Amino acid sequence: MKHILIFGDSNTWGYDSARYIPEADAFQRMTETERWPALVRNSLGPDYQITEDALNGRTVVWDDPYMPGRNGLKSLKIALDAQTPLVTEKIREMLA
Repeated sequence: MKHILIFGDSNTWGYDSARYIPEADAFQRMTETERWPALVRNSLGPDYQITEDALNGRTVVWDDPYMPGRNGLKSLKIALDAQTPLVTEKIREMLA
């Protein structure tokens, strides 16, 4: 079985601007079956394990002063460590 980590931002998380909840001043997330990682999972079939690590507001390399902990570059190593079987030594060397 192949294991794929989908590490992403609001698009992966399922942000949907059409589902605003005024009382909570928040947006509702798309259902799991609507989000694109589920579409990938369904397209690839049972020979693939898809792990979704998505965070609304995650950035690529910048620290957000209003939403700490959203810097994707800084959190990628943690995400890969959490999925140890999928990480190769080559990837570890690249992130060192």
